[in-house]
Amino acid sequence: MTRQLREPFIISSWVNMCLEAFIGQGLDCRLLLRSANLCESDLESSLMPVPVEKVNRLFDTAVILSGSPCLGIEAGKNIHLTTFHALGYTVIASQSLWEGFSRIIRYQGGISNAARFYLHDDRDTVELGIIRDPSINLHDGILEASMCTLIRVCRFLSPTEPALTNVMLGRQRSEGYQHFDRFFRHPVHWGDNRYCLRFERSFFHRKLPTADAVLANENERLCETYFGRLFNRQLTQQVRMLLRQALVSDDISLQSIAQMLHISERSLQRRLSHEGVCFRDLVDELRQEDAERYLKSTSMSISQIAFRLGFNDAGNFSRAFKRWFSCSPESYRQNVRESSVY
Repeated sequence: MTRQLREPFIISSWVNMCLEAFIGQGLDCRLLLRSANLCESDLESSLMPVPVEKVNRLFDTAVILSGSPCLGIEAGKNIHLTTFHALGYTVIASQSLWEGFSRIIRYQGGISNAARFYLHDDRDTVELGIIRDPSINLHDGILEASMCTLIRVCRFLSPTEPALTNVMLGRQRSEGYQHFDRFFRHPVHWGDNRYCLRFERSFFHRKLPTADAVLANENERLCETYFGRLFNRQLTQQVRMLLRQALVSDDISLQSIAQMLHISERSLQRRLSHEGVCFRDLVDELRQEDAERYLKSTSMSISQIAFRLGFNDAGNFSRAFKRWFSCSPESYRQNVRESSVY
């Protein structure tokens, strides 16, 4: 049986900064809150989870009232590292941008479970971006505000202008796109459903002038308590999101997922255990969910489904499917088709 996880949320301190940005653009605070079914008390505590559905409505109304498709920039301008309390101070004291953003990724489950940041290092560049959960609807403005915040963090921490080589935003280009070019100080590539920034590798690994190992470690200990108490079971959701992205590849190992989360394999196992799950069960559960979905709603062959779920061959997939549903994939699909006729 699928475990019930916390509904998609964004931390209230982030939402509050966006609301303040909209008010600064002359929009009516009460109307914005009412449209999102929010009240001021929902945002009084900086650590309250706000349902993504309400944040989507907040951005929808702000865009309608302002007539501007660029409100993500204004929201992103108003979000600072200190919005995230101890985590922000930990990032400021990190040795490099790589270390700082690795810490954000490590604790991002306490900020939101609706999407996740990722960090990838290759020979020449570093890519920093957002992985979306396809099952969760997120307003474009939320994603664009997050991307604007990422580049502002880089500018705040670095004594030199960020060495950007590429900027990608997922929606189709619309009126006012030049505002994004000016904000990022780099031409934006639109429309391929990706949200990422690429930098010269050396820029991300050079030592920061604010680096302070003692201060960083002290604040990181606060983060462990701070987010750990408030948002239980968030690591499980992050791992599920990563596994869903990785199922089509051969690398769905504990090691690869731990590397993506920038924690050790041992820490990942321990934290999942504290949430009452184990890695192998999560992989099995996700494969079961997707196998059922593919058989019901697609015409993919059994071999194609096996490949999509990361099985070595169709035989291994069929044996796993019989363990889950006590019948073969072929029989399951046939039963679904026959029942839909009546």
